[in-house]
Amino acid sequence: MKQIVLGFIFLISTEHAWSEQITLPIGEQTRNSALDFPQRGLNKEQLHNQFGEPEKKYPAVGDPGISAWAYPEFITYLERELVLHSVVKQKSSSEDSE
Repeated sequence: MKQIVLGFIFLISTEHAWSEQITLPIGEQTRNSALDFPQRGLNKEQLHNQFGEPEKKYPAVGDPGISAWAYPEFITYLERELVLHSVVKQKSSSEDSE
């Protein structure tokens, strides 16, 4: 029995050593960023006038429709025609290795 318990403790401790979890409260990445983000409530025309053409536009999903416009450093989420929220884009693993 003692060997089973020791083996179990070993497995738990090695699993913990192999992984690291990083948590970030929702919205914290945006609050701490020095980037200029679109203000909540802007319409699509105002967003386009202030920030230009996005790299990619994601179609609306759900009801009400939530779409997204991706810019080089952030993604802006829209409900129908209005800006809801913007978040910092995460670097891909290929960008980290450059």
